Amino acid sequence: MITISLAQGAILISFITLFVRWVGGRLWNILAFILHQYRWTAQARDGLYYQQQVLLRNSESASHTLWTALKLAWRWRTETNGVLGRCLLLALPAAVNVAGFAAAGLLASKLLDTNDEVLVRSGTCGWLADGELAADRIYADDEKNKQLDSLWVAGLWTMKKSVEYTSACYEGQSTGYSSLCSTYVQPQMLSSVNTSYTCPFDQQTCSGPAVHIDSGLIDSSAHLGINSPPEQRVSLRKVATCCPFDMDKYQNGWERYQFPSDPNASEMLRNSSWKYYRLSDSSAPYDQVSAPRDVLFWSGTSGYELSSVPQFDGNQNLVATSPLKAELKAPHADHLVLLLGNLAKYTEAVTDPWFRASSQNDSRGYDSLYESAGAWYPDSVLTGLDCTEQYQFCANGRCTDLSGLYTQDPAPLNLGANQRAVYDVVWKSAWAANWFFITYFLRGDFLLAARLLHPTSISAPVAPDQWIQEIENLHNISMAVLQRRVVEYSRPPDVYIRPGVGTRRFIVPPATAEEQKLCDNIKVREPNYRSFSLASLVFILLCGLAIAAIELSLPPLVFRIRHWKGSTEKSQAWVGAHVFQLHKAVLESRGVGPWQPTEHEIPVLLHEPVMMGQGITGSDGPVNVGDDKSRVPSPVRAY
Repeated sequence: MITISLAQGAILISFITLFVRWVGGRLWNILAFILHQYRWTAQARDGLYYQQQVLLRNSESASHTLWTALKLAWRWRTETNGVLGRCLLLALPAAVNVAGFAAAGLLASKLLDTNDEVLVRSGTCGWLADGELAADRIYADDEKNKQLDSLWVAGLWTMKKSVEYTSACYEGQSTGYSSLCSTYVQPQMLSSVNTSYTCPFDQQTCSGPAVHIDSGLIDSSAHLGINSPPEQRVSLRKVATCCPFDMDKYQNGWERYQFPSDPNASEMLRNSSWKYYRLSDSSAPYDQVSAPRDVLFWSGTSGYELSSVPQFDGNQNLVATSPLKAELKAPHADHLVLLLGNLAKYTEAVTDPWFRASSQNDSRGYDSLYESAGAWYPDSVLTGLDCTEQYQFCANGRCTDLSGLYTQDPAPLNLGANQRAVYDVVWKSAWAANWFFITYFLRGDFLLAARLLHPTSISAPVAPDQWIQEIENLHNISMAVLQRRVVEYSRPPDVYIRPGVGTRRFIVPPATAEEQKLCDNIKVREPNYRSFSLASLVFILLCGLAIAAIELSLPPLVFRIRHWKGSTEKSQAWVGAHVFQLHKAVLESRGVGPWQPTEHEIPVLLHEPVMMGQGITGSDGPVNVGDDKSRVPSPVRAY
């Protein structure tokens, strides 16, 4: 592949189109030579035959031959027999050549111009350092604080950009920003959605049918842009399943704040009431999900509060939470409980199980929440969706089992070194696209329901299947993050943190030569550049030059072979029918000469004549002042 600007690409395409047309002319000359030699006969023929032979010998192009053959047919239509058929024998091959190479010129440009995919070049490559840093603390070491800043700022930037991309480019949510969708090699990675899936958890857990989303196989090159041959590619499949469940059965009503001895707690906080949702078997207060009775303790006082409880299969220590209750888990999967704190007040009743608001009297028992006459209030303080995420990698005709990301074992795939580098980049990108990280960085900012909120906490009613729309949107955001993270490996964003400090400062370069090679092999779409197939370009040029070489060498080679065989009539006919030989015959008839004896198609005078009067077209012929004794008669050529 070669990548050039749009202007340079236009020049290259124009050149190739003209070159192919020029090659078509060379091929026609070869065909005209073959037709001329095939048609030649020593027997006497009519004038149409000789004119056709002259036309074949002196054809300027296939289009010229086509047009002249038609004019010959018209002129000779009443003078001899079979005029139309004889002329069509010349016109049809010429027409095929004209049409064929006109199409070939367009096809050649299409063959060359693959698309607007280009390879990323940035000078910086790798992943942000993600060591043992706690997001909820400030370190004494300022360098650690800067590193923590970079993780948070870059992560939030990536998530927000992915939400923006999802809103603009995924089906059903396009806002018309088509240029934004010209970023990745695959603008959308749409998945199959089953809204009547069997509950994957304990049958008593799900409040209704589950939603099952399957991405299908995502190719590392065709979908994610990792430029590699087929034998080095890896495919990823992601499957997610969610269902609503009753959160209220895991709480015992409003309880006193469980950390009254906390020295950092205010008097108001120590005297407050909370609901504690015991989603794990642990009785420790920190292992319980909590919601305050006084909405002033919410991080936001209007709209939606979204949080999550994750559990990663094979890596329980990634997030400090106790294992979920067995009834909330499914085997061989990563888990995420999505918790919605709903502070909205709806203008109509809402039947969606995650957003349900079925009463105009707020029965939740909140403090500091102003009621609005005629509003519909959510039924519960917290509502939950129980979700699983599973992954599968495929390569070399083999696939791993569906499981959590940390339990994926690439050993059965028999990956080579280059293929393992591709696998690692895809795995790390899928890790960043986990639903937990999306909810952790964005909270409820990505919820589609938030678009219906008024400037206050009042909202238009959401759809009866709003939770399904939210899950589909979350999955699409995950796909957009997956695409973005692959590109960010090769071109990490340098997001501003503080003066002199950007996020690229903390990029850890690739550890292996194979991973380093991928830095220059990530494809994106760039409307201002075009990629062309170098192999196709070389092929077109070599084929064209080969045809031109055949055109130049074919007549001399054929003539030499005939000379060895002692048969030169057809060769003489080819030379004698040249326009300059015909011109020489006219000049000789008017006394112009003598001419040098030669077998060449271009004759040359032996002496320079003085042209008098009106030349060969007038009544007065030229006067030769050369020595008459030096005149050498030239052989007469048969046509």
